[in-house]
Amino acid sequence: SSSSIQPIIKDSSGNVLSTQYVNGTLYGYPGSYVTGAYTYIWQYSYDGVTWSTETGSNATGSGSGSTTGHSYTTSLSDDKVSIRFYVSYSGQAGSSQSVSITKKIPVLNSVSLSNNNPYIGQTLSLTSSWSTASDTIPDSYTVVWTSNSGGATNTWNQGSTAQNTYTVQPSDNGYPISVYITATNSGGSTTS
Repeated sequence: SSSSIQPIIKDSSGNVLSTQYVNGTLYGYPGSYVTGAYTYIWQYSYDGVTWSTETGSNATGSGSGSTTGHSYTTSLSDDKVSIRFYVSYSGQAGSSQSVSITKKIPVLNSVSLSNNNPYIGQTLSLTSSWSTASDTIPDSYTVVWTSNSGGATNTWNQGSTAQNTYTVQPSDNGYPISVYITATNSGGSTTS
């Protein structure tokens, strides 16, 4: 047949997705040209080039006809950038439809500092709580402690291994100490 397999992906409301989705269960359909038995695979990619098979129930399977939707819920809590529904049918070359995964920026629930009146030698601790919704989970954190000692700002950027503590130094005496935490995911970043 000269017709090709044209799989489609829909969201839980039945909308056909061609570019992106934020969160929720996806439904893969083999396409209207498929009238007999077929096999399918849900796959994910971290770079949009190399694909791996999802795990869990409904990640792979088979069906018959074009009207059955095969559901799959993927996790947004990691660095996946795309997911696709790949279909093979009656000896034809397989075909797929993919959508990009879009996260929302991290959502801060609360942040607190162990002591608002520190003394020299005391260790200050930063505690933060972030939303655990799968489409807002941070992938990394950066903590920056600053001190305005001597009129100059000294900054300790702790990088990707967030340092949540700082020991007050003699040079900090009489000057404010500030701390900033930034949470980042593929949707962007939030700083507090």
